[in-house]
Amino acid sequence: MTTFIINLLKEEEKEQGLFVFFANKEQICFEKPIKQIQNETEKKIQDNPRDVISLMILAQIQYKYQTKEKNALEVLKKILQIDPLNIDARLELVQILLRKKNLPLKYTEVLINECFQLDENYWRIYYTKALRYLHQNQLLQSKLCISQSYEKFPKESWIRILYAQLLSEYKSTTKLSQCLIQEDILKTKLDYESILRIAYLYGNLDNQDMSEKYLHKAIQLNSNSSKANNNLGYLYRFFKNDDDSCIKYCNKALEIDNNNEDSYYNLSASYSRKQDYKKSIDLLKKCIAINKNYQYAYQELVYITYQHLKQLDLAYYFVQKLVKKFPSNQYGCYFLSYIQDFDIQIQNKHLKRDLELTEIIEQKLISDILLRGSKYGFVSLKNLNNLLNTKYNIDF
Repeated sequence: MTTFIINLLKEEEKEQGLFVFFANKEQICFEKPIKQIQNETEKKIQDNPRDVISLMILAQIQYKYQTKEKNALEVLKKILQIDPLNIDARLELVQILLRKKNLPLKYTEVLINECFQLDENYWRIYYTKALRYLHQNQLLQSKLCISQSYEKFPKESWIRILYAQLLSEYKSTTKLSQCLIQEDILKTKLDYESILRIAYLYGNLDNQDMSEKYLHKAIQLNSNSSKANNNLGYLYRFFKNDDDSCIKYCNKALEIDNNNEDSYYNLSASYSRKQDYKKSIDLLKKCIAINKNYQYAYQELVYITYQHLKQLDLAYYFVQKLVKKFPSNQYGCYFLSYIQDFDIQIQNKHLKRDLELTEIIEQKLISDILLRGSKYGFVSLKNLNNLLNTKYNIDF
């Protein structure tokens, strides 16, 4: 199937895709190779160093297609010296800053607020604000923001595609998501970012073949996209059980951006399935070093040390860190309760069993499941009751 899709893409339009840039609150579109666009843009800047439109295009080429963020920041700085009220330069700054790991988000908030003061009717400000929420994993806030933006700018395809992507996250709105996207997927030419979002949407809709097709299209347009390579690696790992392809694409993603925590996590999962647990743990530690709030990495450390390596002391150490850092994490709470009730009591009396802690965790977990439901199959009221009744027959 994979070979078929790649060949299909080659047989489709052999022309260059659509490259979209923003300057002076306008979209500037090209249907020519990105290298040609860059050469022509640099020639215009050479002729007129204060050509703001050309400078804007160059900055976007540098950070979106060449991963030269420092160069792009210098160009944007020059633009703001020439035109201190330039909105698009501010919005590109926000996009770059959102890529920076562990950078305080107050800087992006200040820039977005400045943009609203300059022109509250420019759609890209709302779009960027929604992306900022998404970057903070505030899915509901992002959805609310882009929903309001869609009401204000219903004909803007960038708004519509992001809104459709966010709607696809919820089962109750998948049909609406598909309806919204129909007009855009019928277009013969789409820009890289829109293609990437449509691929993500299809993944949420459980159409992995279409998701794979659009991810290959995205990489075709922008081979330096760490995100597209990582997402394709994830698709092969999670949906097709193809760990070799996952390793190939996630390593490519890390060559482009060695701070891509998702790629470290995906690689760790593939190496774990290959039973290379030492490499898997090393990759998870790198993931956490980049993003200390990466909950799934902590969960995987607990699982590998407990289930595969049978190192209870180490598993207990990691699960305590997980629950301390994320008190509402159902996986961590359940595992800590299980270890406390089963392993420490029955098998490892040298570890201190905290009965009060166990009871608090279990009662809190029961309340959370009743309120939000269970996020994991084994985290159930039945299994919790088994723990409370000291029936230790739970199969992980």
